[in-house]
Amino acid sequence: MASDIRWRIGLIANPESGKDVRRLATEAQVVSAADKLGMLRRFLAGLAPGAGLAVLGARDEQDLPERAWQTMGAARRPNIPFTPVSYPLEHGPQDTVTGTRALCDAGADVLVSLGGDGTHRLVAEAAGDCPLVPISTGTNNAFGLAIDPTLIGLALSRALARGPLAAPALFRPSRLAVSGPFGRLFALVDVAVLPSQQRGKAVWDPALLSSLFLTRGEPDALGLSSVLGQSEPLSPRLAGGRLVLIDPGAGRRVWCPLAPGLVAEIGISAIRPLVLGQAETVFGPAALALDGEPQLTIADGEEASVELEGGPWVFDPAPWLSLEHPAKDRPPASGDLRKAVEESLLAVIGRLSAEAAGDSLYGDQIPDASSEEVWQRPIAFDLRFDLGPEPAIVDELSSRITRLGHPLNLRACLARSGLIDELEAAETVGDYRDIVLQSVAEL
Repeated sequence: MASDIRWRIGLIANPESGKDVRRLATEAQVVSAADKLGMLRRFLAGLAPGAGLAVLGARDEQDLPERAWQTMGAARRPNIPFTPVSYPLEHGPQDTVTGTRALCDAGADVLVSLGGDGTHRLVAEAAGDCPLVPISTGTNNAFGLAIDPTLIGLALSRALARGPLAAPALFRPSRLAVSGPFGRLFALVDVAVLPSQQRGKAVWDPALLSSLFLTRGEPDALGLSSVLGQSEPLSPRLAGGRLVLIDPGAGRRVWCPLAPGLVAEIGISAIRPLVLGQAETVFGPAALALDGEPQLTIADGEEASVELEGGPWVFDPAPWLSLEHPAKDRPPASGDLRKAVEESLLAVIGRLSAEAAGDSLYGDQIPDASSEEVWQRPIAFDLRFDLGPEPAIVDELSSRITRLGHPLNLRACLARSGLIDELEAAETVGDYRDIVLQSVAEL
């Protein structure tokens, strides 16, 4: 059977996620070992349609992946091999890092992590360019995939059946690089600036916040990212970032769900875009919380910097969930759809142009040129950004087209029509538009 293996799925779980002190101050649920075993079994069951797959299970102190495999009913267990992977245990957060590296050394092609944002951050730091499939069980769950693990396993098996995980199956959200006297660390979702005495304490009191660096802010998110999600939402698929300045006396006030059962009113004095590669300075004394977990202190007279950069590659199950069942009501590439594609593409270009120029109030600005002139522009028409085939751009374009009355998953259309390479090779904005239309028309 080993000769038939094409893709190895590394599986790692954090036995301590979902148990921290925030459960004493909020209504956050304690996630037991039994809960985690059930989630792992559901993910594994979703892999059943996959051929040529194998699972590598990291042996944590509770041996969760192998126990999940062994306790599955024979009828639900996928017909693929499972191999436990051992590594030295220190019974702390370092086990997640060591376990991730052990899975990569064992040949994992993709890493599935079970835990909260802190767990996923440690996995991402150790994984390099290996794609991640984050499943949430912790307190802060802004980074993890918010659908049932059964569906995640099903989507992953379908995606791997097409070949290596690439652009149609992945997106790359930004992350925050934090540098200072402590070295260089990373946050996937947020960096909170707090009083220096807060080091080592969980973050749930908004009165302690002075500023927030964020890579996302979705309206349905809990946690610190909800400050942006409830004020100026930012999808992680857009690979951007924002700096939110907190002021209890500010006139702009937003009610934010900071944790399950905990809603707080927060004053916002300003929201600024973060520019890729351009560092922002934090002056001490202060504590820095990475993804909701305070761990860094800068003393009076010291400085730290926070910089937006490209983050890990993350699996997106959405394009693969309906891949074998094309939508019957998808509209043909009619004149109305062509108009919607063109209007949406012009709006995307306007947004990119305005944001590259540092305008945080860009809206849906149409470029100062006729549409015919825009179609003749080369793809890299501005050195500060490239329209390109990035999944974030495809997702934004799909969302805009949908808002104009043509519901479709453009990423799924491109994946099924096999036009991703053509989109990447497009030379002009007009070529890009025509390939998008062709991908929809072929389905």
